[in-house]
Amino acid sequence: AMRLLFEAEGAGAEIADALAASLRDVTKLGGQVERMEMGSLPNDGKVISDERNYES
Repeated sequence: AMRLLFEAEGAGAEIADALAASLRDVTKLGGQVERMEMGSLPNDGKVISDERNYES
């Protein structure tokens, strides 16, 4: 399943809902959207991280 993690100060559920709708509209795929605390996501230049497990 696709997960979209985003950082935002003071963002409520309405922002996550809007991002989930946009994700569906743009990619034609569903996904889980999660707000993270500011500074909790790595600042390593990666925008997309494929974290699928091919071992199972």
